[in-house]
Amino acid sequence: MNESHKVILQVKNHAFTVSIDLKTIYSFDRKGRLIGAYVEGINYRRGFGNQVLRKWSQYDNGVRKRQRRLLTVRERQFFFWQMTEALRDIRENPEPYDIEIPRDVQTAYQWLQRSFDFDYGALEQDAERYHQIYKPVTILPPDQYYALVLQITEGCSYNKCTFCNFYQDRPFRIKSPDELDTHIKEVREFFGESLGLRQSLFLADANALIMPQKRLLTMLDRINKSFYILPDPDQRERLLSKRRQGEAAFDGIYSFIDLFTGEYKSEAQFREMADRGVRRAYIGMESGSKKLLEFLNKPGSKPELVDAVNKVKAGGVNVGVIVLIGAGGVQYQDVHVAETIDALNQMELQRDDFIYFSDFYPQTDTPYQLVADSESVEALNYQELRTQENQIRNGIRYSGTGDSPKLTSYDIREFLY
Repeated sequence: MNESHKVILQVKNHAFTVSIDLKTIYSFDRKGRLIGAYVEGINYRRGFGNQVLRKWSQYDNGVRKRQRRLLTVRERQFFFWQMTEALRDIRENPEPYDIEIPRDVQTAYQWLQRSFDFDYGALEQDAERYHQIYKPVTILPPDQYYALVLQITEGCSYNKCTFCNFYQDRPFRIKSPDELDTHIKEVREFFGESLGLRQSLFLADANALIMPQKRLLTMLDRINKSFYILPDPDQRERLLSKRRQGEAAFDGIYSFIDLFTGEYKSEAQFREMADRGVRRAYIGMESGSKKLLEFLNKPGSKPELVDAVNKVKAGGVNVGVIVLIGAGGVQYQDVHVAETIDALNQMELQRDDFIYFSDFYPQTDTPYQLVADSESVEALNYQELRTQENQIRNGIRYSGTGDSPKLTSYDIREFLY
């Protein structure tokens, strides 16, 4: 290279970054696996299956919209080739570079070596091992994207919603305690030194908490013996101290939950979960309208949803309530908005809870479009989606005070584990 390029090698407790001219930034875990990158204004996120999600923004009629797509195999190969060549040149031909290493020079160069050793071929082999350990991890809540997933169940216990294909490839089943022990062992070996980058533990798949209580508590006890889980959320400094020392430490256990579980489990049973580190359960309410829920073939009613959420809360477990924006199109929008606002206003939500607004994207190979076409349902456009979301936001009683739940958007297309 004929000109000097500014390179910053930054060693963190559980990650390593390489910045080149502040235009290109690569981030790696402690094993050397790429986590994500920022290249010429474009964000990239790599999943453990070695898929790469490209994310950017563009304007459409003056409206800024987020875009995303997975790289093709050829694009991925070229992307990783460019990255590996750039990193290798920095390591083996440092003279043309202005290299800054804020701390621990020796460790920085060791990690740099790991990162370009983990080239495309090595990442493909790593992905094969990942697929041996996990069934596809199809979805997580946004605040759990850096969770350590433990698949103590597989599939969805209901699996009949007309719009969802997340678990069509597998029947629902609960793993045995011995299977859990094996799974934990394999997961720990796979993550290795990079385990500390994970912030929490997430129990997959769709509704791990549905299993019989005695069996669930056995699972939770084994998980607590295998990992450090913060015993009290108010003792967060203890958690941060462990992480600063390079240890893997988790702020709690999280899981999806369905209406059935919220109904048949008691407040005392949720308290037993909370005592074992379960911090938040996420429920796909979708809508407060029974009419729309029936159209989606989603079980439940507004009173049942409200009672389930409030029971979970009374048991000491926080909740994340997911609302679909645009489900049922124009035909259902008025009842959807009114009944959803009413349902949310009856829930006893607080500052450690979430309300997620998720734009409705009917997935491929589902019955939704056939059902929608049979009723001549007209989908909402982008601006109508935003209008519906704002109507619900403005209608609920949570005013943004210090004890209010967090209200946030949730785009399922941006998830990649």
